[in-house]
Amino acid sequence: MGKSNRKKTTGKENIVIVRVIEEDSKYASQISGGDGYATVLKADGSIWGFGYNSDGQLGNDKLAPINVPSQTNILATYKQIKAGKKIHSSTKRRWNSMGLWRQHLWTTRPRKQSISKKTSTSTKNLTNIVSIAAGDNHAIAIDNLGNVYTWGLNSKGQLGNGTTQTVSIPEKITGLDNQMVKIAAGGNLSAIIDSTGDVYVFGDNSKEQIEEFKYNYDQYGQKIMPPLNMYVTQPVKVQTIENAVKVQCLQTGIVVLKTDESVERITKYASQTKAQKEKQ
Repeated sequence: MGKSNRKKTTGKENIVIVRVIEEDSKYASQISGGDGYATVLKADGSIWGFGYNSDGQLGNDKLAPINVPSQTNILATYKQIKAGKKIHSSTKRRWNSMGLWRQHLWTTRPRKQSISKKTSTSTKNLTNIVSIAAGDNHAIAIDNLGNVYTWGLNSKGQLGNGTTQTVSIPEKITGLDNQMVKIAAGGNLSAIIDSTGDVYVFGDNSKEQIEEFKYNYDQYGQKIMPPLNMYVTQPVKVQTIENAVKVQCLQTGIVVLKTDESVERITKYASQTKAQKEKQ
């Protein structure tokens, strides 16, 4: 799709200039990015990515950062993309104009995170993806049958696979009762909406976004820190929300749009009846 023909070092950050070189790659219908990486949706429906990849967030079964846009060829037939923080741009950008990305792309960021070595033949042929979203260092996608796939960093359970093991290729979330219709990701949090309008959330719980902290206690009745549930590794239902049509993930909770066009923000205990909500 393109190449980086110059890299300038300016003290603490690098500026990477990326230009498209193929004549049929002039337009990108959408460009979004997470924490130091970017995803590009081309007009032909293909997705390309570049930047950090230490957690497999580019979905190409590799862990090395790249400054040449590479196709996420495990997934095909995309229609929408969304992404996390730090890199954002408008739709229908002329992609063969100069793009500057100031995200410390090639600074080494060591992690003590295990990487899944599993290779699933079913995910390599994944097709008919209709939407994809990205958090800081993980991604989530949904196909036209309502199946949900995740990949990337999983230190907070944000992949919803019941573990905290990071994976570098898309894997299907199992155990969902209904067909899923919407997805969202932000920070280390993920959310999905099923066909009945119920919302499910999983991932970071360090601020009790999902549920109240649980503790072990010592012989004197004192809480043993840290809490047992700093993260939630499987989708759990948001008990106080019905008829949802859209959801967004924040660092401190979720925001839900309902069929009556009302908007509610949940900042604590999303999976419990005592959830703290705010009308927007």
